[in-house]
Amino acid sequence: MSLTDEILHPLHRHPWGGLLENAVDPELADLVIVGLPYDGGVSFRRGAAAGPARVRQVSTLGSAVTEDGMILRDLKIADLGDLEPSEPTHAYFEAVASRLSKLPKESFLIGLGGDHSVSVPLHRSVAQRWCEPFGIVHIDAHPDLFEIYAGDRLSHACPLRRAAELSHVGPERIISLGIRSVCDVEVEYASRAGLRMITAKEMARRDLDDVVGEVAERLSGLSRIYLDIDIDALDPSAAPGTGYPEPGGLSSREFLTLIERLFDKLPIRSMGLVEIAPPLDVNDLTSFVGMRTIFEVMGHLQRRKSA
Repeated sequence: MSLTDEILHPLHRHPWGGLLENAVDPELADLVIVGLPYDGGVSFRRGAAAGPARVRQVSTLGSAVTEDGMILRDLKIADLGDLEPSEPTHAYFEAVASRLSKLPKESFLIGLGGDHSVSVPLHRSVAQRWCEPFGIVHIDAHPDLFEIYAGDRLSHACPLRRAAELSHVGPERIISLGIRSVCDVEVEYASRAGLRMITAKEMARRDLDDVVGEVAERLSGLSRIYLDIDIDALDPSAAPGTGYPEPGGLSSREFLTLIERLFDKLPIRSMGLVEIAPPLDVNDLTSFVGMRTIFEVMGHLQRRKSA
């Protein structure tokens, strides 16, 4: 039986473990999910445009329960579906940023990519919605700090450089974790601009609480943090379905624990999850990592709501 056949089985649920059966108006939601099925910014292998739909599909197979047994019943959820790409890219990104900037300021938005270039409108939308300085915790194999890549300022190799240009962010409010594939121009820019990169190798040598403590100290004083996750931060053995699989990454256990510690220590108010490419995946491993990540984030939000 194929996964598609399984999804159609009557015992399976609405998306997000059945939570969408009681979906609410986005204006009233604690959590808003949106898909950005775009992979026109890639420089190697495409496939991430299929990410949002596949993660939603596998979410019908999961239960709305965190890995430590919290039943997700107290969050009001809305899923906007996919905002379909249009040409040219800059017009699509402007439309996405405009649409998402109209959400209530306190709504927690999860943007599902799509390649990493979709973080450009996601960053812009929260800047317009929050209207105050905010930090970005960026978890990725690559720094994505090119000024321009292959002639494209909106390439998936550029979104953190575009974020650093936002007046509410700047390079000093960005910290990147898990980095292990860097080009010389990115190293030079980060050093010159004061952008902190903690490599995967450094993370492996240090205690995780120490790493998260450094992140919290660097971003102290900010009331809002955006969590920017590229799935290739994980080792390809844990998340093979991505365009640039880099060896030496986080295990799925290390990754989920890192997310937990970051939510414990930081005021994370929105996030993106990008570069899941189902056509490149093995046994849907990467889509299931995406699903588990979202359920765990829901658990963190529910704990906050009930605190």
